[in-house]
Amino acid sequence: MLFTDLDRPLQRGFLGDLRGIVRKLLQDMDYVIVEENVSFITDAFIQRVFVYIDQTRFFQKWIDVDVSASDLKELLQQIELSMRKRKSTLRQRNYFVSLLRDLNLREDIPTDFLCMRKRLFELEGMKKQQKNGCVAKFEKE
Repeated sequence: MLFTDLDRPLQRGFLGDLRGIVRKLLQDMDYVIVEENVSFITDAFIQRVFVYIDQTRFFQKWIDVDVSASDLKELLQQIELSMRKRKSTLRQRNYFVSLLRDLNLREDIPTDFLCMRKRLFELEGMKKQQKNGCVAKFEKE
């Protein structure tokens, strides 16, 4: 069965599960492929999505849905656009600001949601390094 032949609620379910795969792949890659104003939906990324779909049970309920590479690319581009436009929550913004404060940095919160997530990940890593550096210093004394 083709994706376009599915009823609207089933299409939404398929897209929701596909969005989950994109989110998982981005997290697994530490958001390194995310850049502002540059699409990460490349042939290599689409191939990773196909591999993920084939290797996980999570997507098995959609086994009968036939999606071509070009259709999948179009769906992934729609998902990427909606993920980038998503608004960050107050809690996420406050966390971002608190990390900046802890690291003595000043910068604006990215308006692109995926870029904000990538920067949050980077800031968390910097804070861990800073904390580990302080622990190592303390142990030497």
